Amino acid sequence: MEEIMFNFKNKLSPNLKYALDNYLYEKYRVIIKCSTLLERIEKKISNSKCEIIRTIPSLNCTCALINRRLIERLIEYPQVSYIDFDTFAFSIPCDVTEINLEKENLYLSKVIDTNNNFELNGKNITIGLISTGLYPNKDLIKPENRIIKCIDLINGFSHAYDDNGMGTFVGGIIGGNGFCSEGNIKGVAPRCNFYSIKAFNKNGKGYISDILYSLYLLEKDLINFNIKVIYLPFELFENNKFILTLFQESFNVLANKGVTLIVPSGSNEGSKNTIKGISTLNNIICVGGLSSIKPSEMFKFSSCGPCYRKRKPDFLAPCCNIYTLFMNINYIPEKDNIKLYAPHLSTNYVKINCSACAGAYYAGICALLYEHRNDLTIKDIYSLLKLSSTELDMPKELQNHGMVYVKDLTLPKANKKKV
Repeated sequence: MEEIMFNFKNKLSPNLKYALDNYLYEKYRVIIKCSTLLERIEKKISNSKCEIIRTIPSLNCTCALINRRLIERLIEYPQVSYIDFDTFAFSIPCDVTEINLEKENLYLSKVIDTNNNFELNGKNITIGLISTGLYPNKDLIKPENRIIKCIDLINGFSHAYDDNGMGTFVGGIIGGNGFCSEGNIKGVAPRCNFYSIKAFNKNGKGYISDILYSLYLLEKDLINFNIKVIYLPFELFENNKFILTLFQESFNVLANKGVTLIVPSGSNEGSKNTIKGISTLNNIICVGGLSSIKPSEMFKFSSCGPCYRKRKPDFLAPCCNIYTLFMNINYIPEKDNIKLYAPHLSTNYVKINCSACAGAYYAGICALLYEHRNDLTIKDIYSLLKLSSTELDMPKELQNHGMVYVKDLTLPKANKKKV
């Protein structure tokens, strides 16, 4: 009997088992992975008067807030494979400086050139963004609103907003159109669209189940919105095998459907073997940050590999003193189900230092490549980026393929497109 109970307990993560053994909480927010018959397990949870928070059919998972007794009963079901805590992921931290556009010498101080010689601008390509939201800055909604869908898993609002800033910062680098700067400050793909899912709260924390559910929502809408690129500007500080396996399953499904996923390398100290979490997985493009190109120098807070005998990050880009969009983090988009319009901003732009800027740069580049040819796979995209890359003056294990300059993209001139 003890041996049978021990086998059941193997379905619990060590941390969850410790919490249960010590009666730490009254209820536990957990992710339950099933091999089959997920509906039966959900019915059992509902009948026990516990709360189902998220269901992710593509992974045969459910997230629920349940008590100790129910957990011990669930692990006795053969279709329940594993149960673990629903832990947090974290937005990449940023250092932000407000700017006065009139006093900035943009010609001298712009770190990266987003212009290309192919007349590509990301038109009709949608970027899936799972972050803190997306503020309706004029550079994203004028002359046309390119935030074509927004879902809020945190507060349930129906309109775009960002109470933290991360989503708007990276959105500006990907696809700001320079509306308020006469085109001087704009993203790599200034006519791309955005499908924004707010899965992170105002403190930059997001539950793993919300992120996995967001990936599932994007997968369902790939065709309807022509989502070709997904950017995930967050990090995990642990290598939890169960959690990483769920992410890998999601990434594999999306990659097989022609989507390119971009992730930052993370914000750990920029030295060897500091990369962790989803940045170590397959079927993604992992991007690290540079504090400068000449001389080539890693950003102090950009995680590095190698890991699992793989060279990570895959590519690098500058991430310091980057111009991008500003927002009002106190803006609430609606009250009593009535839309409230965003207030006037004293400045539309800021300058930031953040390793997630580098990944946003590549998300924009991928939008240009998909605009050029819509049927590319992530392997095609990776090969094109590799062909277009420039090796930097730094160790190979830190840079892998180096940096891609937009002007150097490998594209046939015969396929030029008019705006």
